[in-house]
Amino acid sequence: MLKEREQWIDTAKGIGILLVVVGHVFIEGNMFSVRRWIYSFHMPLFFFISGYLYRISKNVDFKIYIKNKFSLLIYPYFIFGFLSYIIYLIGYIIIVKYKGITNIPNFQSGIIIPFVGLFFSKINNGYLNVNMPLWFLPCLFVVQSFFYILRKVIKSEYLLFFVILSLSVLSYYFFNEKIFLPWSIDTAMVALLFYYSGYLMFQYKKYIIDTKFSKFILIISLILSMIFSLLNITVIMGENIYGNFFIFLLSAISGIIFIILFSKLNKSKVMIEVGRNSLLILVTHGVFIYVLKALFIFFFNINLEFINSNFFIGIIILMITLILLYPTVKIINKYLFILINIKQK
Repeated sequence: MLKEREQWIDTAKGIGILLVVVGHVFIEGNMFSVRRWIYSFHMPLFFFISGYLYRISKNVDFKIYIKNKFSLLIYPYFIFGFLSYIIYLIGYIIIVKYKGITNIPNFQSGIIIPFVGLFFSKINNGYLNVNMPLWFLPCLFVVQSFFYILRKVIKSEYLLFFVILSLSVLSYYFFNEKIFLPWSIDTAMVALLFYYSGYLMFQYKKYIIDTKFSKFILIISLILSMIFSLLNITVIMGENIYGNFFIFLLSAISGIIFIILFSKLNKSKVMIEVGRNSLLILVTHGVFIYVLKALFIFFFNINLEFINSNFFIGIIILMITLILLYPTVKIINKYLFILINIKQK
């Protein structure tokens, strides 16, 4: 039996990853406002939870720490990145070269840029068209490396907070969707603030998530997150698109608090299982969505904008994706567990 703490963490991750999938299916149309709300906090949520789970002593050797994180994050990144590229390449040859269909946006980057993008690891300019959600893995690796170093060097908690906040603000002002760094280093400096917030949450959780006012805070945080998300543009963290940075932070934090409290108050075995496999879902769901959308374009001769804005097509793609994810995760966990080195967490 999982501890209560572990249960709500897995539930939160389960809800978070399902919101990620929904957000990647419904791009425009009637679900646009819902997508804007989802995007306002769904990736900050995962950085926050990762920070909450940080339990590394300052005495742990840096090389050992980096080697472990590389094995858990970067190794699976390249495994799924190259597998995704092979699928992309097959689709490109059949659809673009053989059939002559050129109106599928993902294929407009050709075959060189997506391959180079696997090493650059940034979703801007079509670099990760083969599987865009993969950007999170190198970014988290950079965040965890930064945090380890900063915590090792800076002894004062107040100074640590100031440095992390400064890095986040500077990254916001200096980098955008056109000016960016490899391995999402620029995004990592913003994500570092959420990672550190999660780390602090563990220290002071009794004042926020373990309180008799949890239900009241739950309702208020939901209302605030929805209001703040509507006051801002659609956030795309992987592309450094934040809109108003202050509103983005308020929306993200309130959304995170809502998901955490909702997860503590609503235990679900299904969500716990989904959460434990959230990393596998993250690295595989994008391929299913891309392939399904490409098939709609290929067989029904409709454009991507129509697919992204049509609610009924979106529901079909979402349902098929979720159905395909179930056996995919089971097979990977059973037969490819050692190969890809992804553990259920």
